[in-house]
Amino acid sequence: MCPVQSRALVAVIFMVIGSGGIHGWFAPVAQQVNPRVHAFYYPWYQNLETDGNWSHWNHAVSVREGEPFSYEPPEQIGANFYPAMGLYSSRSREDLADHMKQLKRAGVGVLATSWWGPGDFTDEVVPQLLDVAEAHGLKVVFHLEPIAGRDGARAEPFRDAIVYLVDRYGEHPAFYRDAARDNKPLFYFYDSYLVEPEDWASLFAPGGSRTLRGTEYDGVFIGLYVKEHDDEALVEAGFDGFYTYFASDGFTYGSTTANWPAMQAFADEHQLLFIPSVAPGYDDTRIRPWNTVNQRGREGGVYYDRMWEAALAVEPPYVSITSFNEWHEGTQIEPAVPKATPTYTYLDYAPREPEYYLERTAHWAVRYAPASPVAVSFVMHERSMEILVDGARVATYVWQDETIPRPYFCNVVAPDGTQVTRNHPPDPVADADNDDHPEFHPGVWLAFGDINGQDFWRIRARVRHAEFLEGPGSDHGVGRFTVRNVYESNDGDVVCEERCDYAFHVTPLGYLLIAQSKFTPVRGAFAFGDQEEMGFGVRVATRISVRHGDGILVNSDGGRNEAGTWGKTADWCAGLARIDGAWAGICVMTDPGNFRPSWFHSRDYGLIVANPFGQKAMTGPDDAGVEPDQTEVEVGETLRLGFGVYVFSATGEDEPDMASLYAEYLRLATE
Repeated sequence: MCPVQSRALVAVIFMVIGSGGIHGWFAPVAQQVNPRVHAFYYPWYQNLETDGNWSHWNHAVSVREGEPFSYEPPEQIGANFYPAMGLYSSRSREDLADHMKQLKRAGVGVLATSWWGPGDFTDEVVPQLLDVAEAHGLKVVFHLEPIAGRDGARAEPFRDAIVYLVDRYGEHPAFYRDAARDNKPLFYFYDSYLVEPEDWASLFAPGGSRTLRGTEYDGVFIGLYVKEHDDEALVEAGFDGFYTYFASDGFTYGSTTANWPAMQAFADEHQLLFIPSVAPGYDDTRIRPWNTVNQRGREGGVYYDRMWEAALAVEPPYVSITSFNEWHEGTQIEPAVPKATPTYTYLDYAPREPEYYLERTAHWAVRYAPASPVAVSFVMHERSMEILVDGARVATYVWQDETIPRPYFCNVVAPDGTQVTRNHPPDPVADADNDDHPEFHPGVWLAFGDINGQDFWRIRARVRHAEFLEGPGSDHGVGRFTVRNVYESNDGDVVCEERCDYAFHVTPLGYLLIAQSKFTPVRGAFAFGDQEEMGFGVRVATRISVRHGDGILVNSDGGRNEAGTWGKTADWCAGLARIDGAWAGICVMTDPGNFRPSWFHSRDYGLIVANPFGQKAMTGPDDAGVEPDQTEVEVGETLRLGFGVYVFSATGEDEPDMASLYAEYLRLATE
């Protein structure tokens, strides 16, 4: 188709994702996915190894003068970029699975597969495409091409196509149905303007002579908006909404981002869906050498960001991406790699990495706010507070406890009901919890085994909740509260104070709790010591632990379990497991604005602690040259630290991609 303490925060992040969200967060979210993000997908590629012939990689060149010619793969292909996967086949289950992994990593929830009619190759691959999409937690809609031809096109073949697709594939779990619109399937109609509006109305108007409305084949029908007054024709035709598809900003009225506010206003006035299409760029000069006027450079990703910003500014119900893998027109977000032949040097994403556009899509998928606001509320008790989303408890904040004299979060659950921190108190009967360290490991906490020689980890000294400075309360769907904590020695002297501003956000990917903390002296300088038990800790649910459950530990450098993660510096360390056919877990993240990296005190029995203070303790006694360290905070100074916790539940077989979530944590923690 064409055209050192620099950051003022201790960040505690609970990103709790359900099966409908990124990658629902997972890309990101995710890996959860955002079902409101659709990507146009092309299942038309064939290669010699799988299919016995080339198709589309050998795309013909359209010339204005002379004879057209086709490229000869694998060195010469009909694209300005070269795919990182090589010249794959859309018939290959392995290649399809790799694409689903990439889409999940990007946070895309729905792929709009190009479809050219019954019996076409794009139809032959649909059963396998649906199966692989289901295995990875994705949904599929159909992007209907001009199956009736471009000359004298009629609506009737499209009616037959819809009946065929619903009858043949409509019961498949990956066949997308819009839950907000009576569970109807959604169809995109490319070049819908080729059919006269009154002909479309015979299918889409309630009283049309061949109407689909009110039948088992009724759907959400989305036409293409091209020219300035196409909106009126689309209303006359009976479409439920419109999309823009084209990747070149300014190529058509519909693809011009400056027109999107007016188009959204028209859609709102006529109760239609407006689905803007965003793209990373456009370059089809490899197959259309004369089409330089419609080229749009990627600008190192800036072009893509501008389109996303324009799309989100009009608050549409969905955003579509042109495209995941339309290589001929250079609109793909699929990874591309540098490649040069004796006669041609392919473009690539420099200065960005090959996976940049997957990661950037995940970034925008996370920022894409949910259509309906979600209520954040608090239930106050005498010494604790429940955090609720739409009335369901997601965590409990305890500020006063006779047994554990320091604040903590406990009994943190994912939206599917899976608890991801150990029961507090431990339940050795129902959940087979080990009851070791019930006071030291309540769920999620920040504690230090040595501040001025005082042990706040083993609760030989206390962190006293002094007061709520603000809240708790909710403003525009964000829950907020601010506390002041006082660190007191075992004889009652004040060692230091901490102010912590909490903000609890609901995102498309889950729940985000950010805490910004500052440690300051009160009666004189103080110092953090050098111990294992220092920093930000999590005790995972027993089922998620390595030793007592079916879990694994993994860090940002690929280390696995205690042997590969303990005592290692890393950006993050996660504990996760497959529970009842889905992933659940918790990832502890460190902020690069900390005064030094964190070593991880990670144990197979279920403990994960990010510790920036263990210079000697965490490197081991045999490390000759490393001395115990004291981190001093003088009067007038402030120590700032940053950590995050990402809690997720996700469908799909593949292990979640924590790296993309860490990137999103950094963005959210510094906003």
